[in-house]
Amino acid sequence: MMLTLLPDMNVAPLKYAHVQKQHGGPIEAVSYVERDLPTGKMFEGFANLDEKITGIHSSGELLYANVHGSGFAATKAEAIHCAISEAMERWGWYAASQDAGMRKALRFDLDATTAGFSAFPGLGVQGAMKRALFEAAENWAIGTWWDGKLPHKDLSVPGLSAILVQSTVPGIAVVVIWKEEKGQTYFGSAASHSQASAIELARLDMQHHQDMLAFCKNEKKRESFSLSVRRMQHFAEPAGFAAFRERLAKKGSTSPAPTLLVDESVRGPWTQYAHVWRCLFDSNSSREKDRVDYFLF
Repeated sequence: MMLTLLPDMNVAPLKYAHVQKQHGGPIEAVSYVERDLPTGKMFEGFANLDEKITGIHSSGELLYANVHGSGFAATKAEAIHCAISEAMERWGWYAASQDAGMRKALRFDLDATTAGFSAFPGLGVQGAMKRALFEAAENWAIGTWWDGKLPHKDLSVPGLSAILVQSTVPGIAVVVIWKEEKGQTYFGSAASHSQASAIELARLDMQHHQDMLAFCKNEKKRESFSLSVRRMQHFAEPAGFAAFRERLAKKGSTSPAPTLLVDESVRGPWTQYAHVWRCLFDSNSSREKDRVDYFLF
């Protein structure tokens, strides 16, 4: 996919004006909390989908705070909009998972998770397309790096450890950051059009992971957590971090640029609120994504 980096035409205040349940929309509830981060005050928003409209409920695997969408931003409104967008992404993914034709078109046979899905409340589809491409590139690059098929280089980021995964997807920077604190290691990762942008997004990702692990610490039934949460817990602990350090000690070879197998709009009733898109690169079928000790956030 050739992506032109035009400004995103974000019209969330318009698109999400009637998204909540009291207006007949699919969002049952929204909330937020303030966070004091080293970089300044931020807000974290949360959004839950209405089961009657979307068919999605919060039972089964334990979700972080039982929410369908969350997001960090500098303002309360933007954080809530980001959370709603993630909830729309989950709605699109869930509907696709229930439809044989959509599962085939979106290559659920290679990856049945939300990897490479993105939602964005834009005038056009570019915002969703770009975010889906970045997430797919991050997913492919970090997994390929963990398999020893991509090299990395150290980055200098004040207060953090960081690497740039030397991905062969053109025009996209992929970074992994981490910090050790009180016997645990917190990770963040992101892909973006520049290294600086990827680092800032990874900071937010790391804070989200830290909050998620804090929440899960109070829950006793660890086996009920989703695989992504259990993987996060594994690498936060000494054994997982030791495996990560072992991978850091290796150089890694260089893989050719992957093929973009999926670059598709995901259309449904959510489209009146946000465009949902999926991108997916090849080689995902060989990934051991059902393993807790496989480093792929």
